[in-house]
Amino acid sequence: MARVVDLAVGRPAPSTSLLGARLQILDRREKIELLVGKTETLRSQADSFHRHGRELRRKMWLQNLRFKLMVFVEHCSLSLTKN
Repeated sequence: MARVVDLAVGRPAPSTSLLGARLQILDRREKIELLVGKTETLRSQADSFHRHGRELRRKMWLQNLRFKLMVFVEHCSLSLTKN
């Protein structure tokens, strides 16, 4: 089998299997970078979801408290008018 020589460098050109391995490594690197980006996006979305959930829970708690106070005040005013 004849060996191919890289004329620019003067060394043997990489074999097909070595080239394929390098391409696989580059492909894996791209996939890892894509996964890292998706992970960061998912993490920020999860943080946002958690924050909005906490805000909603507090809002509903305050709304429930106001409703209970309104019912209590109404009950007290009715009981005072009966006496």
